[in-house]
Amino acid sequence: MDRLGPAALVFGLIALLLLLMWWGWRARAKRQAGYARPALVPANLPRTTLAVKALYLSTTPADSALDRLVVPGLGFRADAVVSASAAGLVLKLRGEPELFIAADNLVGIEAATLTIDRVVETDGLLRLRWMLGEDAVDSYFRLFDESDRHEFLTTVRRLAGDNPSPRLK
Repeated sequence: MDRLGPAALVFGLIALLLLLMWWGWRARAKRQAGYARPALVPANLPRTTLAVKALYLSTTPADSALDRLVVPGLGFRADAVVSASAAGLVLKLRGEPELFIAADNLVGIEAATLTIDRVVETDGLLRLRWMLGEDAVDSYFRLFDESDRHEFLTTVRRLAGDNPSPRLK
């Protein structure tokens, strides 16, 4: 009986922290309501030329690696398969609908070292810059099989071509 008070206090603090986390997530989503929603996969997509398995970490506004976007489909870390075709990239994130990034919206790709809640060895991540509506965003991935890295980088760079979008620095 003498442990009931401290236990109730601990459970109350945990409930308060969960409530504050929920409130913060909702506030972030409201602040980011102006971002476009990612496109869904078109029905007539060309044949896939490359598919890689990766850990999707986050999507952030361009050059703002610690400011997670919580737009639908991109808010949570997940195992992913990124498929490339002549039309663009398909993101299959576990637990989310498949998303499509048209080749015209791809800006570029380069190595990165950190993003939200993830710091790895030098150049251990890939930062994909693309246009989400009118906004440049960065999506971060860590490939499960590093032997896919060169082919994936080459494929994305070829797809991005000379798009008239903000270039990676």
